[in-house]
Amino acid sequence: MATFEGRVFLEEQFESLMKQTRQPDELIIYDDASSDDTVSLLKKLKTRAPFRVEIIEGTANAGVNHAFGKALAACRGTYVFFCDQDDVWEPKKIERFVAAFERDPAIGLVFCDASQIDARGRSLPKSLWQQIRFNSQRRRRFQHDPVGELLRGGNFVYGMAAAFREQSISPFCPINADPRGMTHDTWLALHVIATGWQAVALDEKLVRYRRHGRQTTKKDSLSKAVGAQARTAARRGQSLALIEALTRLGHNISAAPTFRAKRHKAEALRQISSKISHLSLRERLRDSRNPFLALRASISAGYWRYAKGPASVLRDLWGI
Repeated sequence: MATFEGRVFLEEQFESLMKQTRQPDELIIYDDASSDDTVSLLKKLKTRAPFRVEIIEGTANAGVNHAFGKALAACRGTYVFFCDQDDVWEPKKIERFVAAFERDPAIGLVFCDASQIDARGRSLPKSLWQQIRFNSQRRRRFQHDPVGELLRGGNFVYGMAAAFREQSISPFCPINADPRGMTHDTWLALHVIATGWQAVALDEKLVRYRRHGRQTTKKDSLSKAVGAQARTAARRGQSLALIEALTRLGHNISAAPTFRAKRHKAEALRQISSKISHLSLRERLRDSRNPFLALRASISAGYWRYAKGPASVLRDLWGI
């Protein structure tokens, strides 16, 4: 678990962990230099836990990837669950995930759907998968081409609804990515599936995912930027951070031992390279506003695979 000034919802999340039908073996918490009483609350909750709790106090706020990376480094379990400070886990979450892992030692990632609630715990109309359009068709595509679908359609492996076999992620830590471009969940999911581990999508709502005003996402950082120039700069920063993260991802996968055939790794590297090329082309077009480059982009496979074809070309040409 990573915490940062999260005392408002923290106790409810902690209670849901203690109510699990299969208890966690340990809970490792990294607090990212909270200035409120989050740490003192954590210490009180620790005394009530029927499992081992370790609290690591950061000295400076370094962001979500650093926080989860520090917590991950202290974990000792076979299966690692990422836990946000403001959600609620359904009682059978750990039990259902562990059962999925134990069906096959080749499974490195399990993730699920989530119901959604507001700040007061009231149910929202759509589940997480409905919200992000991870429908049955996309799930079938994911089973057939997991790397391609994750690169193509945006992230659908949310950390609070995912767990990893420790063996599958340990070679790829620390999480060496700027969270503006790639957060810990996408970083680890891509490494795991690109190196040939299997992933299981559980069509069950095993988390209550809380939507509230204090959340910060990559989309939020764009919407909060004031003025067209600020939004352009924020978007460019995100895009360059994503290119850098994908480049590091490719280097890591090239150096990693494969769990399956070498051709699987080669195909994953090709797909990552294709995404980097597309993102780089988009940035060149946005910078140059060159109509001839726009013509080239309109026939580029990347704009059809990773964007919305001619509509995205025009938006990039106009700098929208």
